[in-house]
Amino acid sequence: MANSIQLTLDAADWQRQVSEAIKVLDKFAGGLESERKKMLEYAAIPLVTELQRRAPVGSRIHVRYSKQGRERSRKGEGRRAATYHPGNTRGAFRILDLRRTDDIYVGAKLARSGTKGTFGKGRYDAYYLHMIEFGTVHKSARPFVRPSWISAAPHCIRRINNAARLYAEKFTRQHAVK
Repeated sequence: MANSIQLTLDAADWQRQVSEAIKVLDKFAGGLESERKKMLEYAAIPLVTELQRRAPVGSRIHVRYSKQGRERSRKGEGRRAATYHPGNTRGAFRILDLRRTDDIYVGAKLARSGTKGTFGKGRYDAYYLHMIEFGTVHKSARPFVRPSWISAAPHCIRRINNAARLYAEKFTRQHAVK
């Protein structure tokens, strides 16, 4: 005669356990959503570092001129609107603080409030970043943003995986079945 196993299910107990498991998963998802921005900021650090490292640094001060109002003027015409010191583009890269979104954006900060003055010594304006990246009629392109992204991507992915793992471990410790 063969051995047999009898299994009886208590439907009410089974339903209670499933309901508890769903509640725990909902807590996990809610906590993960609240930690998401911090995790992404942590993961974006290698990209910011790589962009700052690869950004070209000029050898001389550049000046932007403007005419009456907000109209642009040719080099040397109009009044001096802004002075850009070498390293301005490098210092402009950061994790941008966009308050109306939970997403993370990495890029160069533009000085929206005051585009006049001196930049590159603690105050940054990436006004001419596109001219460096894509070139102009007078200068060839010197792309560095895409190579920076390609170089930093594995580090960013590793950091986001690590942050997610740490969150899961923390959650497991806090909600361990006793």
